[in-house]
Amino acid sequence: MPVVTVKLWDLERLARGPLSEDLRPVLEALKLEVEELGTEELTYEAPHDRADLFSAEGLGRALGVFLGYREPPRYEAEDGRVKLDITRAPRYRPYAFGAVVKNLELDDEAIRQLFQLQEKLAISYGNKREIVSIGLYDLDKLNPRWEEGLVIEYKSLSEGRMVPLGYSEEMTFEEVLERTEKGKEYGHLVVKGQYPAFVSEGKIMSLAPILNAEDYKVDENTKNVFVDVTGTVPEVMLRVLDVMVTSLAERSPRPELQRVEVIGANMKTPRLKYRKVRLDKEAIKRVAGFELEDVEGLLRKMGLFVEGEWAVAPPYRIDVFSEVDLAEDALSAYGYNKVPAEALPPTHWGSRDYFKDYLARILTSMGLEEVFNFALIDGELVEELLGVEPVKVLNPRLKSYSALRPSLVPSLLLAVKQNQEALSRVEVFEVGPVVLKDKTAWRVGVAVAGDKVTLTDVGAVLKGLALTLGFRYALEEVKVRPFIEGRAAAVIVGDKVVGVMGEVHPEYLQKVGVELPTAVLELDVEALR
Repeated sequence: MPVVTVKLWDLERLARGPLSEDLRPVLEALKLEVEELGTEELTYEAPHDRADLFSAEGLGRALGVFLGYREPPRYEAEDGRVKLDITRAPRYRPYAFGAVVKNLELDDEAIRQLFQLQEKLAISYGNKREIVSIGLYDLDKLNPRWEEGLVIEYKSLSEGRMVPLGYSEEMTFEEVLERTEKGKEYGHLVVKGQYPAFVSEGKIMSLAPILNAEDYKVDENTKNVFVDVTGTVPEVMLRVLDVMVTSLAERSPRPELQRVEVIGANMKTPRLKYRKVRLDKEAIKRVAGFELEDVEGLLRKMGLFVEGEWAVAPPYRIDVFSEVDLAEDALSAYGYNKVPAEALPPTHWGSRDYFKDYLARILTSMGLEEVFNFALIDGELVEELLGVEPVKVLNPRLKSYSALRPSLVPSLLLAVKQNQEALSRVEVFEVGPVVLKDKTAWRVGVAVAGDKVTLTDVGAVLKGLALTLGFRYALEEVKVRPFIEGRAAAVIVGDKVVGVMGEVHPEYLQKVGVELPTAVLELDVEALR
């Protein structure tokens, strides 16, 4: 989880009231894990789903509302004169949105917090800038007359030059990637010769998603800011933009938010979406396990609005979708330590599946290493590798956990990727669940990777399993992703297909980041009993 450090005096000015010496009960109600609480600083772990608490702006706002110092703010935006043209955006990173925030009052601590938020969002929600990255620019440095109209282009450039943020020397884009810390860290996200850049009136504002230009950096004198988000997943980008602009607004005594017309997307941003959830007290009671008094007041303490039979989540509360989320907020405000105690029902150890244990022992005896993976996985990766649409998570906290895997193959390839640098030959297996459209099934999967690995390597494992378990099988050539055509086979026991084996096509190995030739075997556990 993101670890955040804030100054207590900064929190007080954002909360608009004094904070008690022991903040822990309130911080716990906000789902924060306190690492250190001193006389001047607070360090805490924020849950991934509370992106608004990744910096002092959101935490100060939440504390102020919870303690009754201020009302939950309502953020609205008006149409501005800044436009963002994305019609020439690079195809591999095609989306960009923008927003304008006016009348800021910044100091060193405010700037530190905003850049902390920018980075935490890009890591936690952007998968280290791969699907979302954020940029901030001083509009008055870009053009003092920007309010009369300004067009910013997000486009692909074959080359460019700028002074990178934090440097004094002008560099080419290629030099930015080779010589700067951020260039070395994130350069793999950029295709050379197709550089994603923000440009206005012939001036290069940034090389996205690497570094902004020093000329337009945000500092203590900045009053008006242009915010951009670029990436590959529009819905996540729009949520992150809402969090960023509402946090910036906390640094202004008179915040003004302006929408930016996005040419090429037929929309204006930020969206500033207020999400309504029906306030079903019976559903909240079922989730909580008992009836809470004054649910409306508890939800207001957590920063939600209550409008009749609806609870309304502000734009920065991107974690609220259902009555389960309302119950969680109400319980947090009520205090989990106040929940009535009751005796737990009798429990037992549960049943143990000895056959699965037996499969693991067989494969271990063959010299394979067992791996354990989550059933949650990157949904886009599954679609790219297998060509099937997995069961998706409604509100994923991370892109890497956005779907339920329908096969062990993607998980096994990720395991190979993780171990290929340490081992010249990777031999791993997993006995684990997969989730299909209508059921959950258990599979056993094997991956072997190395310089001279072929179909024969996993074929030998299959033969060993058949001899030990006492079944006969036949192989029938199949054409199926992610295997090389002519180098894949269905495994047939009796008249039933029970699995598949094959050599993974180099194209799909590259998508995962596997550098070794790899063969995979996957079998249905129930068919082997």
